[in-house]
Amino acid sequence: TRAAPESRPEPLPITLIDIAGHWAEQKMKQAVQEGLVSGYPDQSFRPDQPVTRAEFVAFLARSMDWTEQEYGALSFTDHADIPEWAEKYIAQAVHKGIITGYGDGSFKPQQTITRAEAVAMVILSLGVAVEQGNVTHFADDQLIPTWAKGYVAKAIDLELVSGRGNNQFVPNESITRA
Repeated sequence: TRAAPESRPEPLPITLIDIAGHWAEQKMKQAVQEGLVSGYPDQSFRPDQPVTRAEFVAFLARSMDWTEQEYGALSFTDHADIPEWAEKYIAQAVHKGIITGYGDGSFKPQQTITRAEAVAMVILSLGVAVEQGNVTHFADDQLIPTWAKGYVAKAIDLELVSGRGNNQFVPNESITRA
């Protein structure tokens, strides 16, 4: 007798009460289905809510499928402010050289992450070479922090970012859950 072919369980329906018609509706559903991000207990996703630095590192770790190996205690001066659920992800990002924190020794886990910071973390997690001192094609290139220009330029080359209206990158604006 032949064994029945393996079948994958049908994906669970995703019920999120606040994403219908949103420009990123399908991407949000996909991210939830893949376990990269989740909604809230009230079945909301809150797509326009800003993302904190801790949340972004957790999202990045899940999307890059980092192992859940423990790397010890975090030494950031504000480590007590890091949510317990985010500690392992932040420790992994530190271990991989993706985050180093701020000059004052803090990580600022509850601060919203800027577009420049998010792009830098993504590029660092990909492990691709970056040239510093680049100039981007964005009209607001002068607003991109010097330390971030190489990462933004590489993200453009890899077609990971396209900017916003009027050819603006808006590097210091927060990213949202969408």
